[in-house]
Amino acid sequence: MSTTQNPSGATLPYWRQLRWNLVFYFVILAIIPVIAVAVIAFIQTSDQARDQAIDQLESVAELKHDEIRRWLGNTDNSLDLLAQSQVVVDFAATPELSAEQQMSLNNLLANSTRADPDFEELFIYDLDGTILAASDQSQIGQRVDLAPYFAPSLQSGDDYIQTPYFDETRGQMVMLQTQQLYNQQGNPVGILATRLNLAELGKIMSERTGLGDSGETYLVSAVQNYLLTPSRFEGYELTSGYSSEGIEKALKGENGSGTYGDYRDPALDVVGVYRYIPELNAALLAEQDEQEALQGVTDARNTAGIVGLVVAVLAAGAGFYVASRVSKPITQLTATASRLASGDLKERAQLAQRNEVGVLGQTFNTMAEQIQEMVTNLESRVTERTENLSATLEVSRLATAFTGQEDMLPRLVDAIRERFNFYYVQIYLLDEAQRYAHLRAGTGQVGRQLLRQKHRLDMNETSIVSRAVQSGEPILVTDTRTSSIFVANPLLPDTQSEIAIPLAIAGQPLGILDMQSNEPGVF
Repeated sequence: MSTTQNPSGATLPYWRQLRWNLVFYFVILAIIPVIAVAVIAFIQTSDQARDQAIDQLESVAELKHDEIRRWLGNTDNSLDLLAQSQVVVDFAATPELSAEQQMSLNNLLANSTRADPDFEELFIYDLDGTILAASDQSQIGQRVDLAPYFAPSLQSGDDYIQTPYFDETRGQMVMLQTQQLYNQQGNPVGILATRLNLAELGKIMSERTGLGDSGETYLVSAVQNYLLTPSRFEGYELTSGYSSEGIEKALKGENGSGTYGDYRDPALDVVGVYRYIPELNAALLAEQDEQEALQGVTDARNTAGIVGLVVAVLAAGAGFYVASRVSKPITQLTATASRLASGDLKERAQLAQRNEVGVLGQTFNTMAEQIQEMVTNLESRVTERTENLSATLEVSRLATAFTGQEDMLPRLVDAIRERFNFYYVQIYLLDEAQRYAHLRAGTGQVGRQLLRQKHRLDMNETSIVSRAVQSGEPILVTDTRTSSIFVANPLLPDTQSEIAIPLAIAGQPLGILDMQSNEPGVF
């Protein structure tokens, strides 16, 4: 693999090389549309799959609710038929039972219980709550006046359904249905009651058609959140309380659907539909594991991932080929630039391409020629500046040498002004106490006027000259408009830059050479 060097000669890391950058961007540009399409499709299919699962569960829940209503209707019809049997009619006509009537009535109730799987137990009690006859004869004589269904069964008219409640004596949930018995005068003489077989409810709810492999339907009673029907999962007892978002909302009377954690521990995310069943005072839930409900979406996502990988590999190959063709002339151009940077100003790019890269090579060669010309001009300017610097040093030397000959100072400032074409040049000399700097020479009309005025500067005041005297170093102001130490002279309104250079002999300060220009940044 070829490498690329920067102008310093160090090899560029691969993540900075044009070839690999192009390969990377080829892959990115190829994958981004695939990812975008996959994400959009994933979101849409997820919503569709979720909606489809909820629709399916809605249908199942509605079907289960209809079956519960039908089951309760069947038990009600069976209880009505039993109430119309001759033996029960005879009891209603003469509640005083003979031994033969008692046996016939008990046998009828027992046989009806065995014949009808919906009945767990049948019994008749009087208006005081005493059991007169029962399919289980051990119950005869027991009182039910404290049972939750007793008072409502006397007040409800013909039929009454006691929603499931927890029977402490049995240690389980029970549900009763009652029918009043009337004599020929139409007065109630007793109550025919049945304890319904909740296992039949379990059979209804355990039918899992339309629920897939992980789905289930179940009932949860409002009484302590007990399960009314068995869980399809092991370890979840009927006499334990369970909770989930769907259970709690349904028991509050809400009907709805959503995705939430179910009643299991630990909870699993399910797509669920919940309904409140007023006939049972219970929640009906139809749920399916979210993973199964969205299995089609997962498969589509995996397929999109494989497609994206294949596209990435193809894009990487195409990118490498194109990048190699594009980067090769640029690499050559980089090598030429490196040789130019090392000082070989005669080096030129040799590119045969007729595209933008070829134009770049021609432009580069033009730039190289301009650089070569600029370097040549720069060398001339450096030579010129060197000469100027030599002249400056010479002027400084002369300025120091002539400090004892004040008649030479005007000639000196005039020479400096003419040599460098400055706006104004002046020389100050310090008094013995070094308190004041007295003007001894200045160029032009301004200099002569200041000399007549015996112009001087107080070294205790802030100025460029005082700062140079105090520091013993040259003080440069490149732009007087932004300087805090520049003090404007009304006679020199065009001063835009200034430099004050201390003059000294044997380390002793003598004065200041002050030069001013009407252009900023000259010094």
